[in-house]
Amino acid sequence: MEKVNQFKSVQKCKQPFMWVIIVGIALFIWYSIFQQIVLGNPIGNNPAPDLVLIIIWMVIGIGFPLALFAMKLIIKIDSENFSYRLFPLHFRMHSYRLDDIESMEVVTYRPILDFGGWGIRWGRKGKGYIISGKKGVKVQFRAGRPVYFSSDEPEEVVRAYRNLSPAS
Repeated sequence: MEKVNQFKSVQKCKQPFMWVIIVGIALFIWYSIFQQIVLGNPIGNNPAPDLVLIIIWMVIGIGFPLALFAMKLIIKIDSENFSYRLFPLHFRMHSYRLDDIESMEVVTYRPILDFGGWGIRWGRKGKGYIISGKKGVKVQFRAGRPVYFSSDEPEEVVRAYRNLSPAS
C-alpha cells in the first residue's frame, strides 16, 4: 500500500440557525430597499438616506449571505506542515511546521459554552476555529495554548497527522 503524502479536509458552514438569522436579516434589508427606493415609501419615522440604505443592503443584504455560503475551514497536512484557512476571513493559508506541534487529538466541545459561539473564537479552552458541529481536533503547539479546529472528519485529521509527522 502506497503511503499518502498529503491530507486535505474542507468543512462548510452547516448551522441552520445561522442561515435563518443571516437570511432573515438580509430579507428585511431587501424589503427595506424595495419599500424605500423602489416604491418610495420611507422606512420608519427617521429613515436612513437612500445611499446609506444601499450601502447597508450591499454589505448585509448581499455580502453576509455570500460570505456565509462561501465560508469553509480548510485543513491541510503534508510531510512538513500543518496548514489551515478559514475562508473568506483568511486571505492565505496559515502554516506551522509539524515539529512545532506537541500533540493532536480528537475532541468534543460545546461551541457556545467553550468558545462563545462560532467563527474564530477565544474561549476558556483556548483559541478555536469553529465552523460547525461539536467535534474537532485539538492541536497543542509546543509554544502556547492549544488551538481547536472543528472538523467533519476529526479522526482522519489526527490519523493523517500521525502518519505524516516525522516524529511518528
